[in-house]
Amino acid sequence: MIIDLIQMRELHSVEADKVNLSDFDEIIDVRSPSEYEEDNLPNALNMPVLNDEERKLVGTAYKQQSPFVARRKGASIVAHNISKHLKDHFFNKEKKSLNVLCRGAALRYLLTRTYDYLNTPKSAVIKIKNPREYIQKLKVHNQFNNFKNYYN
Repeated sequence: MIIDLIQMRELHSVEADKVNLSDFDEIIDVRSPSEYEEDNLPNALNMPVLNDEERKLVGTAYKQQSPFVARRKGASIVAHNISKHLKDHFFNKEKKSLNVLCRGAALRYLLTRTYDYLNTPKSAVIKIKNPREYIQKLKVHNQFNNFKNYYN
């Protein structure tokens, strides 16, 4: 997934003043909406791992039941919310880049197959694959400008 390529870094309050926020594609604030409203970094997206109601629920469980019960409830809610944010926000970005990713893969295979085709000795034990197959795949991917083209 593209998320593997995204640089993620936690900013501590002492460091935050020294960081150039324009170096990042997105700044994500995971605090609850009320905490975000109180104070946030400029242009930060609020993707709370606990909303205000869930935060209250976990805090109540901590006080009335036990820290263990609260952590178990909180972990379950946090995992669900992170999953939802990944699906709703980041997956759509990956879909928009699908044709670029496919072109890159086809080009990579074309280049490596061409290199093997030209440089592998005839006496080699491996079967040399014809790179022309990937020229055709690259042509197909170049025709597409939207991920929806792949589903029709």
